[in-house]
Amino acid sequence: MANRDFSAVLSTINQIPETRAVRQQVLHAIVSAVAANNMGVLELYFTEDVELRIHGFAPIDGFWRGRADVIAAATRNFQKFAQQQTQVETMVDEGDNVVWLVVESGCLNETGERYEVRGVMWFTFAGTQIRRVEEFLHATSPT
Repeated sequence: MANRDFSAVLSTINQIPETRAVRQQVLHAIVSAVAANNMGVLELYFTEDVELRIHGFAPIDGFWRGRADVIAAATRNFQKFAQQQTQVETMVDEGDNVVWLVVESGCLNETGERYEVRGVMWFTFAGTQIRRVEEFLHATSPT
């Protein structure tokens, strides 16, 4: 089973003012579900036509559309990593968007090789659900 330490992400989310509480609760629930390998719960938080685009980190680059395909891709992608440690350096929450500047490190399960990435994760909401996730990542060490 993968070891994921998302405690720094959860701590950052918990520091947000109440006016943005719903979006932050959704993101908190998603991060908690992923950390617990409970990917089935994600369907509650994505619109039917959700899109996921990941750029710049070869093991998980791609584009997926539709709730079932996005959840399947996210499940496959997270299974590729172990010992994930993610931190949100900066968060912007404005309009229908939440944007995180993140740094992450961990191991690639296939090779055991360590990786480090830095990037932007852009979440676009439709009401209380996410309708788009864009990740722009840059590997700062192998891969």
